[in-house]
Amino acid sequence: MKFPAVLLAMGLAMTSQAHAGPSFLEAAAFYFKNVQGLKVQRAKDATVAVQENLPGMGATVFMVDDDEPCTLRIFDMNVLPGEKKKVTVRHVNFSKLPGPRSVELGNNGIASTAVFMNNLVDGAICDSNYRLSDGTYPGMSCHKDYWWSGNRVRRLNALEYIRDNFCMGLPQPDPMPY
Repeated sequence: MKFPAVLLAMGLAMTSQAHAGPSFLEAAAFYFKNVQGLKVQRAKDATVAVQENLPGMGATVFMVDDDEPCTLRIFDMNVLPGEKKKVTVRHVNFSKLPGPRSVELGNNGIASTAVFMNNLVDGAICDSNYRLSDGTYPGMSCHKDYWWSGNRVRRLNALEYIRDNFCMGLPQPDPMPY
């Protein structure tokens, strides 16, 4: 995995990526974390964007490796006062996600605009730690169900954009006629 080189050398020669529409990384970051306006850059063997958290509180790095073009890795590097630095990684494989017509919309008691993805296939959304010393992901565990809320219509449109332009994902039912 190239993450240590990418993260530790963010100031080295990286070039902005030109594209006609949003890149996979931009659309995936918006869909999954409701983040937009990222500056996407090319690094060796990967596409990267960084979202700074509050000063001194770490950052979130979004990365797509060239050898896994449908998987977004979200590195959360939260630095809390008095705690050891920890890097957690969420792996989102868009080729294994259900489509916008396959999710359930509803209220989960917390958010009235929640989107539920139930019975996910293994490897669709997984969490792990990240070991800087050897670039591995120990302790990988995958979600069977997942939900998110906020900006639901635009985020589901982003998922449709990803499916139309980058990663087809799992089959979904035909659209309703009404």
